[in-house]
Amino acid sequence: DPFGDAGSGVNYLRRSQGQVIRTDGSSLNDCKFYYERTPVGVYLRAKSEISFVMSAFRADSVTPDSLYRIDLKLGSKEISPIDHGAAVGGLSNYYWGSISAVGVKAYERAIYRETWDSTDVHFYYGSSGPRMAIVMRPGADPAEVKLAFNGQDSINIDWEGALKIYTGGRYVKLSQAIAYQVTPSGTIVPVNWMPGYVHENGNVTVGFEYENYNPAWPLIFLAGYPPL
Repeated sequence: DPFGDAGSGVNYLRRSQGQVIRTDGSSLNDCKFYYERTPVGVYLRAKSEISFVMSAFRADSVTPDSLYRIDLKLGSKEISPIDHGAAVGGLSNYYWGSISAVGVKAYERAIYRETWDSTDVHFYYGSSGPRMAIVMRPGADPAEVKLAFNGQDSINIDWEGALKIYTGGRYVKLSQAIAYQVTPSGTIVPVNWMPGYVHENGNVTVGFEYENYNPAWPLIFLAGYPPL
């Protein structure tokens, strides 16, 4: 559950400098950041793409271990995430054969800026786990904000309001998604929302409809647990 409770410790976003390795042993060069110590691997990549990777380890020596991957595409622009704020958590060094990455920094937040017009997507670590926030500033068109998933077997909303994306008997869960606005005085105003699905060429695109929101105030869609 990459946007739910990730357990104890802080899961920083570590900058990728070539230390993220593909299954063939080569570097995943388009990976820009990744969460540390999360049950599901979350990789922020170039071209407005995020990959979720789950592992299946077999107890016997006959059945091969498996990796399952679901990709999330943020709109049609090709944006790379950037760090936000000062580096935290100290530096790390990585050595994998001929691959080395020295003095690698970590951050609490990375942002895809202007993924849609007047809209940024934030990835960060909250009090109970990693989160994703879609921040639509005044002037944004919420109808343009769509999440395209690829690699899943199915997708649905559970009774708690979580968005679940299934593959290989496992799932990625965007927990307790909520929408709200922030007034000029700083008051939080909840906004009702509902998802809409479109199936195209094997992909599932998820859009969102919002009820009774004020277009003059920022509108935030947050996937993750509320603050403790």
